[in-house]
Amino acid sequence: MVATPDGQTLYTSSFDGSVIAWDLTGRQRFGRRLAAVGAQLQSLRFLAFAPDGSTLATSGSDGTVLLWDVGSRKQIGTPLPGPPQQIGLVRFNPAGGTLAAAFEGGSTVLWDVELAVWQAHACAVAGRNLTRQEREEFLSGRRSPAPCRQWPA
Repeated sequence: MVATPDGQTLYTSSFDGSVIAWDLTGRQRFGRRLAAVGAQLQSLRFLAFAPDGSTLATSGSDGTVLLWDVGSRKQIGTPLPGPPQQIGLVRFNPAGGTLAAAFEGGSTVLWDVELAVWQAHACAVAGRNLTRQEREEFLSGRRSPAPCRQWPA
């Protein structure tokens, strides 16, 4: 379990893979379970918030790490790969731009999780700027940085 940086909400996980948000001010359960795409959420064990509280990272028993937009409770992008069948302890660096996962077998993986970096990579793969629909689908509807420099808006 982990609380948001503002201390208002607690996120808990259970062995069945569910992640539930709790309102600490009213001691009520609210929202819905997080629904993973392309990864299992079984035996979910570790959770971590980005310093600004906008992103939640979760790790599961299938070796993947998922990023979630806290406001929409939607998964951001595809699962980040880790060693198969290993659970990882996840933590953001204090600036929030890097996510680290230390896995049971002793390996550690670092990911750059800056939105601008993800968008630049997506633009490079697509060879153009992303459409509004693509930003919604692949960047979880987050406000996108300025258009890619290589392509006109």
